[in-house]
Amino acid sequence: MEPTWQGYSAAEWERADPIATDRQGIPTKGGQYVAKSNEGGGSLRVVTTRMRDGYLRKNGVPYSAGAVITEYFDRVGPEPNGDLMLLVRTVVEDAKYLQEPFITSTHFKREPDGSKWNPTPCKIDPPVVLPQ
Repeated sequence: MEPTWQGYSAAEWERADPIATDRQGIPTKGGQYVAKSNEGGGSLRVVTTRMRDGYLRKNGVPYSAGAVITEYFDRVGPEPNGDLMLLVRTVVEDAKYLQEPFITSTHFKREPDGSKWNPTPCKIDPPVVLPQ
């Protein structure tokens, strides 16, 4: 298959390991705090390959067509205040341009309703006409 800008992705559920807790019942793993995921939790793991060459950030470090992107999607909560979160961890591995994996993490808070959602259409500016 030819490389594409979006690449080709495959996803699978990874079951959560039993979460150890400290004496106060706080979830831990290797001595570090771990957010408690929902019952029956785990991660949705998405692996993307066969992408066209590109950049990790605009005008930043490049990645090659041989790069592999692995994303983990975790629903976390509810927190004591009732909040539900979506954590997205992204790991980019590329032997050509990266000496070690490039890892980012993003979190999103679930809103109770659509009151903060107000999408608007894109606006396209007319072309600039230069004087001759």
